[in-house]
Order: sequence, then C-alpha cells, then structure tokens
Amino acid sequence: MAAVGMACRGVASALAVAGLLCLCIMPERGEYRSPMKQPRRPRLWLANAFRGGKTDISGSTKVGIVGGGIGGLAAAIALKNIGITPTVYEKREAYENFGSGTGICIAPNGFLSLKRIDAQLHTEVVKSANLLKELEIEVFGKAKVDDGPRTFEEKYGNPGMHIRWAGIHRILMDRAMELGIPIKFGQSLRQIEREGKDGRVVVKFTDDTKDAESFDLLVGADGINSEVRRQCFSSDNEPERVGRFVIRATIPESENMPPCRTTVRDPKHATLFLKLGSGWHSWAATTRYDMNDPQHIPKSGEEAKAFMLSDEFKLYPEIQNVAKATPANEVFCTDIRQMRGPLKVCLRCSDRRPCAQMQCGVLPIPGMGSTE
Repeated sequence: MAAVGMACRGVASALAVAGLLCLCIMPERGEYRSPMKQPRRPRLWLANAFRGGKTDISGSTKVGIVGGGIGGLAAAIALKNIGITPTVYEKREAYENFGSGTGICIAPNGFLSLKRIDAQLHTEVVKSANLLKELEIEVFGKAKVDDGPRTFEEKYGNPGMHIRWAGIHRILMDRAMELGIPIKFGQSLRQIEREGKDGRVVVKFTDDTKDAESFDLLVGADGINSEVRRQCFSSDNEPERVGRFVIRATIPESENMPPCRTTVRDPKHATLFLKLGSGWHSWAATTRYDMNDPQHIPKSGEEAKAFMLSDEFKLYPEIQNVAKATPANEVFCTDIRQMRGPLKVCLRCSDRRPCAQMQCGVLPIPGMGSTE
C-alpha cells in the first residue's frame, strides 16, 4: 500500500489542477479490499493526495497514462518529477486536434498543486492566467464579495486563477515534451486485463500494432466518458444528467465586457463572466431543465446563441449583449453530467478511499484541488 500511496501522491496533486480524480489501476498488493473490486478485473485505487510514507516504487516502475488532456499531462509531469517516466496514450491523431475549449477556474488548492508538481510549469501558467483574489457574486440583486473583505490569498494562502483551456493545455504539452515524456497519439484504449505471475496490468490499444503494453501502474485520465472507467466498473456507473446545461464561449478581451462575477436573478438561470488572462474572456450561462423532457437542449452553436437571445435570459441583458456579438461557431452547449456511486470520493476521510455512505458530505468540486 505504501507503494501505491507514493506513486499516487504526485498523480493526485496533478489532477487537482483540472479538478479531476485519477483512477489508478495497479496489480494487487497488500490487504486492502476494495468494495468496488469485481472478479477477474484490475484493482482500482483512487489517487491519494499529498500523503508521505516510504515506497518501493522507483524510476524503473512502468506507468501508462490514458488521456493526453490537462489531467493526463499534469499527472505525467508530476510522475516525471519524482523519478518515474510515464508514457501518455492519446486517442487524437495529433496535438492540433484537441480544439481550444473554453475557460477554466483553478481554486487556491489547485494553484498550490501547480507549485508542487513543477515550479517551471507553475511560473508559465501564472504568466498566462488571470489571478483571482476574490469572487464577486450577485444573488437576486444583492452583490457581495466572497468572504467579505478577505481575499483568497489571505484565507487560503494562495490566490485562485482563471485561464483559457487551450492556454494551460499548451503549457502542459510543451513542458511534458521538454521533460522527454513520450506521448503517443492515435492510440485508443481497447482492452484492460491482468495476466502473468507479476500481476501487471496489460493494455491493448486500437492502433496499427497488435502488441499489448504492460504496466505496473495505469492511470485513467480520459475524461468523464472514460474508457478506463467503463471497463473497470459496471454500466451503472456511467455519468448521469443533473438537469442543467451550460452555454459558454471564449472571446477576445474588449472594453465592453461586464465585470467578472457570478449572477443569479431567478431560480432557473445563472451567468458567469471570467477574465482568463492573455487577452481572453469567457462567458457562461446555465439553465435548469426537466430531465424527463431533454429535447430542448440546444444542439448547435446557432441554437445555443438563439436560446441566449430569447426571453429565457431577459433578466440578464449584459450576457445577451455579449452573446449577440459572439460568432455562433464559438458558442458551445454542454449537458452537465456527474458521476455517482463508488466514484464519488470523500475528501475528509483520513485514507481518502471511496466512502460508501458518504456520511461526511464532502465531495470533489472541479478545480478545488485537495481539500482539508
């Protein structure tokens, strides 16, 4: 178990940057009995953040990371900096196929995670980001600053930050390549299995070769529609709708942008403006919907923009003005989904294993990092 804890320490720190929890698949070791374990399938560990302890994992440990997004690259850099060189497997054919995404928020603990992962990485991200000292919220006409006059740095020791998805991903990719981390494009995960006396994890990819790869540790960083998760859990653990969708866009900075704030003026909607740094802004709007009648979710940029300009958002004229000036091909709509069951992790329990009852009531929030 000590070997797992140390290897996962860097991984969890890394994935905190993207607000993700890392699925780490390892051969069976120790006496830990996971309630999620299924017969003839790999054992799954949830990344254990910032915990010390001795380990027998060394630079010879073979690690594979499925997914070359923010979480996968951050995990790769974290492992490299503790003496392990992982290999990243990405299903896209080339870096250019990732797209630009929109904006992301990194809370103070995520900011701290960047420092712990890699000092140079942290410096480059801070250069490109907009540091967030306080959070302004307007609820039913009453504006307030989160936590009164105290700033995030005064309360948590670090600021938060906003940054463009494409910006932080480019920085991570450049740093990973600079460190000599192998990144294999065009490799989709096909099969995970365990075989051999050493209990290594054996993985097959849908590429031009039929050879399987074997690892001491396999990290699943392939997003909410994770193939790693699908193969290791039942279909009951697929992401589920929450009854809310978000429309968002990233646009060049201009003098006409409203101030950065979250606004709620009715029970159904909310809007958000973010300054992302490097000359970019992001806007977003969420809407509740009846999960029994989901056909009204916009299916294209044109539909999403038209929805923003409709009476649905008549109480939010400032975001309607910005949406009107945003090209439809830059507007995206996402049906928000969440994980459920054993993949929700209690961050207050001392061992950070999956908490079946979730009695502590503390769940991961995207971007918050390790919370205690």
